[in-house]
Amino acid sequence: MVGDDEDDEDSSGSGSDQEHDLTETFVHLVIPTLAGMAKTAAIADTNGFGDVKFEGKKEKWPVVRVVSREDNQQGRNRVDLTVDPETLNIGRMLWANSRVSNHQKVLIQMTMNFTSFQIGGKVPDSTFVFEPPKKAKLVDTVPIPGQTGSFLLNHPAPDFELKTLDGERIRLSDLRGHPVLLSFWATWCGPCRRELPELAKIHTAFKDKGLLVFGVNDEGKGTARGYVNKAELPFDTLDDSGMKVNRMYRVHSIPSVFLIDGDGKVVRFFKGAHDEAALREALKSVGL
Repeated sequence: MVGDDEDDEDSSGSGSDQEHDLTETFVHLVIPTLAGMAKTAAIADTNGFGDVKFEGKKEKWPVVRVVSREDNQQGRNRVDLTVDPETLNIGRMLWANSRVSNHQKVLIQMTMNFTSFQIGGKVPDSTFVFEPPKKAKLVDTVPIPGQTGSFLLNHPAPDFELKTLDGERIRLSDLRGHPVLLSFWATWCGPCRRELPELAKIHTAFKDKGLLVFGVNDEGKGTARGYVNKAELPFDTLDDSGMKVNRMYRVHSIPSVFLIDGDGKVVRFFKGAHDEAALREALKSVGL
């Protein structure tokens, strides 16, 4: 996690580069790419041979590579298909997309291995039964490089339970009916230290109107409490030492602020330090 020393504009979900989760990325990028591969291709050639395990047999099939033309976001797609030259069955598909977002180059890559391949006919129900590997672990989210918490805009805020520095348990879903402002911060973060007094003013001005303000800190109770007491912060800070909530909200830079309405939906996302006026303006979206 890095401190963000720029006063980035808040995200409202209306921008063209709003972030998506993994399913949305697959639907909006991969499927159209495959459907329009022939129309967008700039280069198509063979790229050696690939080893696959298809219908229980190990095979070595040629790889067909297709690279698309550059789009208006400086993006290109590359698709490598490992194909049986006799039946045209696909044993493996590698899909990669590179583009420039916020002046940074972002690469997304997926590899799909096919154990069988059939065009037409009825697909048995057993095809859709998933049995996880024995050592697989359930996780709350799948972190995606380059993706931050703004993917949650206009979506339900992930529920969680954390303790305050005084040991009180706070569960987000129990706060329904109240707008909630979550601020992810750390003591070593200069922009956080600039923003925290602004959040204190917001807490004081709106607490009697129903707003609940919480800091979220991952440095341990001792470190966080020392700073909270020194800065005389009037709102509660939640201990996220295990960084569970940081991962759930995909916080990659701090300060990061999420404004959640009374129905539990994320309505605003701020990255970087903001002043009281900007935060007050954001509160209008939750009726304050």
